[in-house]
Amino acid sequence: MRPFKTIPLICLLTTCLSPLCSGHDCSFEHDETISFTKEFTFDPNLKHREIVVDNISGSIDVEGYDGEIVKLEVKRLILARSESRLAVAQKEVWLDTREDGDAVIISVEGPFRGDSGKVNYRGCRYYGYTNQFDMRILVPKDTEIYLSTVNDGDLSIQGTSGKFDLKNVNGSISAKNVTGSGNASTINGPVSISFLNNPEDNCHFHSINGHIDIAFRPSLNADLFFKTMNGEVYSDFEVSGIPPSSAFANKKKDNHAIDGVRTYRGQDSNGVRAGKGGPRISFETLNGNMIIKKVDTVN
Repeated sequence: MRPFKTIPLICLLTTCLSPLCSGHDCSFEHDETISFTKEFTFDPNLKHREIVVDNISGSIDVEGYDGEIVKLEVKRLILARSESRLAVAQKEVWLDTREDGDAVIISVEGPFRGDSGKVNYRGCRYYGYTNQFDMRILVPKDTEIYLSTVNDGDLSIQGTSGKFDLKNVNGSISAKNVTGSGNASTINGPVSISFLNNPEDNCHFHSINGHIDIAFRPSLNADLFFKTMNGEVYSDFEVSGIPPSSAFANKKKDNHAIDGVRTYRGQDSNGVRAGKGGPRISFETLNGNMIIKKVDTVN
């Protein structure tokens, strides 16, 4: 891959989330693995459909296809410090699956989830067990995707055209050959996205301790905004300053060339325009670089 153009940044990350504790730090004497499948069928008359997966421990892998059925494959791993705690884990933790109008909703339920749906997980030392749910899901291509997990797993989607919202804590996020727009955020892990068609709506990509690597098509028209404290930005696109009519009309900009490589600096803001401009696509890291690629083909 040819060298990227560099966009140095002078900025301050104003908000930071505290990462949850990863790793078990527990001793387990007993384990059990359970695998199962389930299918859901959307009403063919629906103009909008979505899948929501709320996991706590484990990976979620979603792939779009030309069918009309949602196909769920689950591998559940239970680790427990005793036979009695294994029996408790089997009873008080389960995977809830339901259909609600135009949505398929999948969530891990247990004593750690309150009535409002919020999670207060006290750790394996308190419960005496862990439950890990690794899921693989096939969905109709145009399904909107909403995924979240916390520990012991990555999030990935492939070949979808609907909107997406992907949230992880201790793991990576990847999206391959997608044509929708959306958000991807993790704390400890990289974010990697490749667009089959450039997004038409706003997007936000965020990692505190990981690189952000985004591949667009050559015809990208978008306004790009960057925020980082200890990272760098590398762009494979020719970019220009935001016109005076933008939100940064009163910000002083310094665009110049160093050794033939164009750089872009802003004193208080970090926004540049690719092509004719368009949707707002923002990138944010604390300890990671941001790489903006131009690709003719996506594998």
